[in-house]
Amino acid sequence: MAASSSLSESDVRKIVRYAITQRIFEEPRPGVITHSAVSRLLAEDSGVHDHVTTCSDDLWQAAAQTCNAMMKFHDSEEPTETVRNESLTFALGGFRFDFALQTFVTWRDWDIGKKG
Repeated sequence: MAASSSLSESDVRKIVRYAITQRIFEEPRPGVITHSAVSRLLAEDSGVHDHVTTCSDDLWQAAAQTCNAMMKFHDSEEPTETVRNESLTFALGGFRFDFALQTFVTWRDWDIGKKG
């Protein structure tokens, strides 16, 4: 993985170790890393991949600016002085965002109210 990225082997090891603790990958025996159901789903379902990427790359960064925007626009009621204006200085990924949202609202396994 390190060879196909710009990361050092040490950094890749740390990231993979963390992913194992989060059950994204599995280590059935020392030194052997395999897919888990989560990593397989991320790799094979583009809608799930887009949803996770949108949340981590776009929405998380926007949410992280909430306090800054509240301090900057203290008690403002102006429509242009919002967290959105402060944090979304980048595009939300257009198609990726739309597809991620579509997956979120249509994928049955995400329905906490479903039976069985």
